[in-house]
Amino acid sequence: MNNDAKEISTNVSVKNIPFYVLGLLFFTIPFGTNLMSKVIILLVIVSLFLLPKHSWSNRFLYCKEYLVPSICIFVLFVLGTFWSENIPEALKKIEQALSFLVFPLLLPLFNFSKKDIILLFKIFVFTCLFILIMSFVRFIYISIAHDEYIILGETHLGDRPGNVYEFLSNNFLVVQVHRTYFSAYLLVCILFIMTYFSEFNAVLGKKTKWFGVLAIILLSLGIICLQSKANYAIYIILIIYYTIKKLRKSPNLFFKMVLVFVAILFFSKNIIINRLKPMVDEIENIMSPKNEDEKKFTKVLRPGSTETRYMLYKSSLQLIKQSPFLGYGTGDVRDVVREQNYINNYKSIAHLNYDPHSQILYMLIALGIVGFLAFTSLFLFPFISSITIKDSFTSLILLVLFLNCITESFFLRQEGLIPSVLFLTVLSHMKHDTKK
Repeated sequence: MNNDAKEISTNVSVKNIPFYVLGLLFFTIPFGTNLMSKVIILLVIVSLFLLPKHSWSNRFLYCKEYLVPSICIFVLFVLGTFWSENIPEALKKIEQALSFLVFPLLLPLFNFSKKDIILLFKIFVFTCLFILIMSFVRFIYISIAHDEYIILGETHLGDRPGNVYEFLSNNFLVVQVHRTYFSAYLLVCILFIMTYFSEFNAVLGKKTKWFGVLAIILLSLGIICLQSKANYAIYIILIIYYTIKKLRKSPNLFFKMVLVFVAILFFSKNIIINRLKPMVDEIENIMSPKNEDEKKFTKVLRPGSTETRYMLYKSSLQLIKQSPFLGYGTGDVRDVVREQNYINNYKSIAHLNYDPHSQILYMLIALGIVGFLAFTSLFLFPFISSITIKDSFTSLILLVLFLNCITESFFLRQEGLIPSVLFLTVLSHMKHDTKK
């Protein structure tokens, strides 16, 4: 009898190994691509060897609206090589897009409960908080111990001195993750805490509330310090959503939330103004009545980010108009954008190998309307499903990711693609858990 009990216990612990590895993957996300890729390989191996396969088809079919669009995008990337001229680049893009295929096929092997999903996101949130705290500690140390802030390796000449705003924007984080992606991670953390406030606070005891509030304040300051303009806007949208939601349930809590967020914005106003003022100036330059050839930003060596996006978006829209249905192929996006920039006489950026700086425009250029529809379905179908089952956490994560895809080629880096597809496939089990 004792031997039978030990055998059952061993089997249970062995079957839990894939979940532990998945938890490790959630832990490594905020540290960047190098760690993530190694853990994904381990996850695939242990899942295929240790997880039962008999329920895979049922779980996949039940959550197909979350999973099928992702697989379709990968298939289109493969098919796009047939009308792509730059085959080596196309093959590289297919390799980078493997997450679209791996996670939707692998994760239906798991049988998550809502409690499991909350635990995975807790791991992610606490890792982000740890990195953020370490980044603030290092920033405070540098501010006290050094006479100037050093901007690391931004030019071919190497490091250079800069002001505090440049340091926060470029070198604040202690990990090598682009500020746009880490800001998006922090938004997901805020969404989790606001949605599962009691579960998050339960780490220190069920009656503890200050911990969640303190975490939200810290995450908000992190978003402000990283200075991603797109995520500034998304942050404001989310705060407005949650304050209105709390107003209906608790007017007293509503006024406390407003007070806290107004205080955060007030004490951070110099950082925000410093980040947004150049954008306003650049918009004025773009909207000036001069002919485009006479505008300075089309010729200067380093135009502003808003001016750069204006030129890239204009070139991208022209390309889409010329080949709207199937696009230019998986590997040709940067090539055709660069060529169009030369045609438009955008001397300031024509020599650079830029992508469109928008995932939506990227999909339209690469794969045309067909690719755009597949990409849109990646967000639309899960969003409709999450609204149906009243899963606000999933629907808001989808909103954060989609809005980032408007102004960034968010899935061209693994820091954006891997977490996005992973979160989506894991959260598909929310539907399965609701059924149970």
